[in-house]
Amino acid sequence: MELTPNEMRNHQFSSSFRGFNKAEVGAFKESAATTLEEARAQIQKLSEENELLSAKYNELKNLEEKLKV
Repeated sequence: MELTPNEMRNHQFSSSFRGFNKAEVGAFKESAATTLEEARAQIQKLSEENELLSAKYNELKNLEEKLKV
């Protein structure tokens, strides 16, 4: 199951007599969601860069093959 940043922020924990500090849980959820957003943005950026570099590599490889002939 893939967890989105908004799902992390909006997840509700059940309460119990000796439960967790709600402020700490909320701060942790926000921090984790922000980190996940940043990681996803970095992955997207690197994927786009990878596509550009792959295209450039293929272009140069084709040029090399033409020059060999």
